[in-house]
Amino acid sequence: MKQTSQQLVWESNAGLRWKRLDQPATSFGTGLLFCLSFALFLPHFVLAIPVTSGPNGTLGPPVPGDSQDYDNIGLNLARGRGFGVYHDDPEWRAPYEANNQHGMYDEILTRHGGYRPTAYRPPGYPFLLSIVYRSVGRSFFAARLANACLLSLAVSITVLLAARYVSISGACVVMMIGLADGVLRSYAGAYMTEALAVCALAVTLWAMLAALQTPNVWRMLLAGVCFGLLILSRSLFVFWTPLLVVLVGYCMQLS
Repeated sequence: MKQTSQQLVWESNAGLRWKRLDQPATSFGTGLLFCLSFALFLPHFVLAIPVTSGPNGTLGPPVPGDSQDYDNIGLNLARGRGFGVYHDDPEWRAPYEANNQHGMYDEILTRHGGYRPTAYRPPGYPFLLSIVYRSVGRSFFAARLANACLLSLAVSITVLLAARYVSISGACVVMMIGLADGVLRSYAGAYMTEALAVCALAVTLWAMLAALQTPNVWRMLLAGVCFGLLILSRSLFVFWTPLLVVLVGYCMQLS
């Protein structure tokens, strides 16, 4: 009888523990999960940089593609020329010429022309690169490290949102998905907009949910600013504009 009673007590306690895991976290709990997530995912994405940087390694230039445009525009911003491309810039061409042993950058190096403004690329990532280049010089590794920080912040914010609005167990599922997602991991070494866009998306969702939870003018304004920055990080998100309109209408109705 005594053993049966102890077993019932244990099962009851286990049920209570699971019930707590299946509920939203407290303010302290969400903050703790955010910090733990960032501490977990930062080394996860930093260690992914050598694997995802391409054949030139963590210190070398990115593989041919759109990356060279972002690098060029970011360098021009860092040197004070403005938002544009300058294919004859010796400083920009130097690392591609030095790493062109197998003709990888032949097509890139055929591009020529003086400085000219452009609106062809979204401005968010080139501005991020310009900040990196101004701070530590033109370091491809530092830019990739910035990607790792942005990805870690994005996953941590998503974990925080899951813990606050869904449950602690839901936040743990988000962490497991983040660790298993190879596509997300590949963004660490890529010289592309994805890492910044993923982080901007997480911040925008946080701002929108905050505006829905406690509608007021300032939170709606913050959600709009975050959404604008999201579009600047990746132009494709302009098609999400109806979502912001619905959010504003809903918040005005509640207030």
